[in-house]
Amino acid sequence: MSKQRSLGVRAALVWEVVSGGLIELWAHKLRSLLTLTLLMLGVFALVVMTSVLDGVKDKVSTGFAGMSWDGTLYLTPRRAKTSEEQKRFALSSGLRSEDLARITAPHPRVLGFSPRATQRSVVRVAAGGERIFVNGVTASYSYLMDRPVALGRGITEDDQRRHSAVAVVGATLASKLFGGSDPVGRDLVIEGAPYRIVGVLASGQIFNEELYQDSNGVLIPLETYMDRLDTSHRLTLVAVKMKSTRDLGEVSAAMLARARQAHHGIEDVEVKHLDAGAARAGRGC
Repeated sequence: MSKQRSLGVRAALVWEVVSGGLIELWAHKLRSLLTLTLLMLGVFALVVMTSVLDGVKDKVSTGFAGMSWDGTLYLTPRRAKTSEEQKRFALSSGLRSEDLARITAPHPRVLGFSPRATQRSVVRVAAGGERIFVNGVTASYSYLMDRPVALGRGITEDDQRRHSAVAVVGATLASKLFGGSDPVGRDLVIEGAPYRIVGVLASGQIFNEELYQDSNGVLIPLETYMDRLDTSHRLTLVAVKMKSTRDLGEVSAAMLARARQAHHGIEDVEVKHLDAGAARAGRGC
């Protein structure tokens, strides 16, 4: 009996609170409407801000692909800073494609290697010409450096073996040269030599110099690049994709040692990366 009375008292109390609240809301309709509107606007703003931040986070994560935060370091030629270094560096042929056999040997901490050679040139098509970046790369470049192909295909190992005159065009350059039409299967001319377009890179956010060069240029097989555009076989860089960013120090030391050995002890190559907290950037070999 006491339980029933207690429940009845609680129910009456709840009803009194609810009915009192409704009476107050009805008595002050304008104030109640404004309060409800502000609450709705606050919730809406919170939802919008959360969605925007999630979108920015996704774009930044995508843009950092191919940079040191996703486990990539760059082996690049080192500039001489003193007259003594100039004399010593003159005894080395520099970072060249002939070094790749030694530098890109399998390593337990490395997922893959992506050599790259770049120079400015002029491309010509039937509609006109454009000053562009010509990038010599290998078949693994698209996968390792996150450069998806939107149309056609990318550079293949068969292209490398055959030294094929094929090109993958950047999204920005394709738009400039061909507008909205599909350029796959068409020809373009670089330094007087024709190339068949086999693919177009997907468009994306530009977060670093290599992304800009790819979007505003063409990718061709590295072997074709060396045959036709640079008989000295010089490389701009060798990207090293690590399995884990925790291995940055170990992999950097190993790559520098390989480069030093390839250049007969001359320290004319350095490692560049963006994670200054993991190791000192630009450390010479």
